[in-house]
Amino acid sequence: SSSESLPNSIPKLQSDGENWVIFDTRFSDAMNAKGCLGHLMGDVPEPKKPDDDADSAAQAAHCTALEKWTRNEASTRYFLSQRLPNTLLISTKGLTTVSSQWAYITRSMTSKSIHLQADQRQKFL
Repeated sequence: SSSESLPNSIPKLQSDGENWVIFDTRFSDAMNAKGCLGHLMGDVPEPKKPDDDADSAAQAAHCTALEKWTRNEASTRYFLSQRLPNTLLISTKGLTTVSSQWAYITRSMTSKSIHLQADQRQKFL
């Protein structure tokens, strides 16, 4: 996660989900470019603490890995928060990982997108 901001080409997600498909595509691409896509998708779990009887090298390696994971998790969460409407941001605040936030948003927006498409089809009939 080199830079602490996202390009302007990534739109803010609209609360009605109308721009979900383009948001999902551009945001996922940006997270991939920043090395954070694994955190977003849940493919990078928090490093497991070594056993209490592990040697100091294993303890130190875990500490380093945990620091890196925590930093990348926080960066990914921050990037996501920059592009969410306030209501959605607040509703995901209590979720413990950015991947759980993303899963919630994906379910919510996919559902809204389906309803939006159905409404638009009705208007054309």
